[in-house]
Amino acid sequence: MRRPFSVTARDQWSDVWDFDPVQAYPGKHPCEKPLPLLCHILNASTKPGAVVFDPFAGSGSMDEAYHELEQQFIEVEKCPDNYAKTDDRLSAVRAQERLFA
Repeated sequence: MRRPFSVTARDQWSDVWDFDPVQAYPGKHPCEKPLPLLCHILNASTKPGAVVFDPFAGSGSMDEAYHELEQQFIEVEKCPDNYAKTDDRLSAVRAQERLFA
């Protein structure tokens, strides 16, 4: 079944996306995407409550987007170093959630 792309005038969606890049920092993943872009992608391409599969977890930027949008997710990362960064990043996000809960 095809899922129609339906937006309203309030959404202001277009086929041109303009997001600031992630600024350099020590240990930055070379393909790291900005959080607002990842949230935009999830909002545009998933239904609420969907389980999202990410076969290239990288350093875990998408983890933050999943948590911000309260999405369930499954991730895979082949590189042990990137997996460790993803695990650390996800642990930090969960710790912060506990502080503000």
